[in-house]
Amino acid sequence: GGYGGVEERLAALVAMVTSSDRLAHSFATDILVFWGFQGWLVPDDMKRRGWEDKAAEAAARAVPFFGLAWYLYARPPLPEGRAEG
Repeated sequence: GGYGGVEERLAALVAMVTSSDRLAHSFATDILVFWGFQGWLVPDDMKRRGWEDKAAEAAARAVPFFGLAWYLYARPPLPEGRAEG
């Protein structure tokens, strides 16, 4: 494609984040914060649903945004009679 190879993209990302661009810093900070929260919330949600799948948990926790999106799609429903809150 017209976007360059992986090495070129990674170099562009590093250059953007290490520059003084506040938008890039905000984007990188958001990714790190959301990644931390999904790593903390996914195991709790799996326990609440009675779902024990170490591979699914690792995938959901390791990949920012897309791992959580996949998890929300793949997770089983809450057990019947289980009230939220």
